[in-house]
Amino acid sequence: LEMNEETRCPENIVRSEEADVTLTQERTTILGKTFIYDNDKGLGNMEGPVTLDRVAEGDSPALKANSDKLEFNVDTDQKILTGNVKIESEDRVSEAERLEYDEKNSIAVLYGNPAKSTKGEDTLEGSIIIYYLDKNDVVIKGNIQGTVTVDLGDNAASSENAGDETTTDPPADPPPDENQ
Repeated sequence: LEMNEETRCPENIVRSEEADVTLTQERTTILGKTFIYDNDKGLGNMEGPVTLDRVAEGDSPALKANSDKLEFNVDTDQKILTGNVKIESEDRVSEAERLEYDEKNSIAVLYGNPAKSTKGEDTLEGSIIIYYLDKNDVVIKGNIQGTVTVDLGDNAASSENAGDETTTDPPADPPPDENQ
């Protein structure tokens, strides 16, 4: 950074390649390069790469997500990650075009063409993935495809599935109302 002696204004500004902005809320910390907040609309836009880290708590595993951008609505507490979205938690890796992150309800909803979730050798794809963060379980909706391996003791079985909805381990709570 150089200063112009006459105007006392900065010149030749070079933006750092490191994350410059940190947002923290409950168990989640989000890092990004720039953050612009519109006070009238209550919307913040973060440019990335964006990294979201959610620390483990009790039986709930740690989670890390990456994306190109983040939109944060202060009034509704909604966080939307877009562009090259990737989430990792324990042995599950999920990828999508868009992620709506709900810290309060411990749910992330991934949208893609397709959205994809892999746990071990099991891979499931669909239009929508509802990810129950505390349980590391998913529900897949729309255009479902995938391969699931079932351990039957000495005889392992593999199954390919295509349909409208499937789940890895049924969640105790019903999925959120998609009209909200």
